[in-house]
Amino acid sequence: MYSFQPTKGWHKSSTLFLESNPVEMGLIWANLMIYSALLSVCPAGVRPQMEGLVEEDMGIITIRQLQSSVANILLAYLYQDHSKQLVTLVAIGKEDDKNSDMEYTKKCVTAYLS
Repeated sequence: MYSFQPTKGWHKSSTLFLESNPVEMGLIWANLMIYSALLSVCPAGVRPQMEGLVEEDMGIITIRQLQSSVANILLAYLYQDHSKQLVTLVAIGKEDDKNSDMEYTKKCVTAYLS
């Protein structure tokens, strides 16, 4: 069974977006709950396949919020460690800021792997 561990960056970004974009945060949480449920039924070492999930460099996973008519699209950045059965919740960001958010996430993953 996988555990989820948030980082300080996750706490900061989720608190910020919860205040400014509560609808979008609800939609991103819905997709994270689907991801969590799929992890519990997938064979060990297999990443679940779902709409809105994209595998990025360095094993980083990006999950888009569920589709809606809201203007701001949020992305959740995760790192899944199969050997420890741990998913690290790194950050949440707007789709427009994906490049800088990915750089931040890569730094966090590099520090985690060191």
